[in-house]
Amino acid sequence: IERTIGTSAGIRLFPFGTGTVPSRRSFELNYTTAPSAAGSLQVRYVNSAADQQSGLPLTEGTVKLISTTPFYWRAAALGGLSGGTYLLQLTAQNITGIQDFQLLRILKRTGDGAPWQLDGIAGVNAGSNVSPVVARIGMGGFSDFTIGVNESTTTSINDIFSRNSIRIYPNPLQNGGILHLDMKDMQGQKCSMVLMDLQGREVYRHSWTGTGYDYQL
Repeated sequence: IERTIGTSAGIRLFPFGTGTVPSRRSFELNYTTAPSAAGSLQVRYVNSAADQQSGLPLTEGTVKLISTTPFYWRAAALGGLSGGTYLLQLTAQNITGIQDFQLLRILKRTGDGAPWQLDGIAGVNAGSNVSPVVARIGMGGFSDFTIGVNESTTTSINDIFSRNSIRIYPNPLQNGGILHLDMKDMQGQKCSMVLMDLQGREVYRHSWTGTGYDYQL
């Protein structure tokens, strides 16, 4: 999405969505100090983890960020757009595994392979653990953005399996077979499955609301 940006303060919204179950991934910036030169801003949402990640872990106060969400945004200033500072809000609707959305942070990097950094100051996050809106103030310039995840905000797969909440069988699965997921503790909860090959490429994605019974795919 590309939008014309003038030399005035205010909100600019770049709405994105993804998946068979609609999930908002909006990129909303609010210029608190107006740009010094007008132009346009092009924003692209990428529904996969950023390549060549580095710079983690990062620490901000008592919050230690150890990973990122499996998606990111790439923004580019065009046509001479420059100057100004802004409040950025990133929406991650239907994200899974978050225990405390208030501990999420917006991260920024200059491009592929560059380290993730904390630009600006943490704002007040809104929403919920399944639909967080992560905020950061005092930001300037545009490049890659993602959401950093704190070590205490997620439930590890080991924790889930240790409670016998999920059983996956048969294991291994033969070609052409049916994979069963027994998720007795997930009734009424939003579930999302992503399968990747050995190179880390996404080959299957599906989201649904847990029934507490056997799920087949």
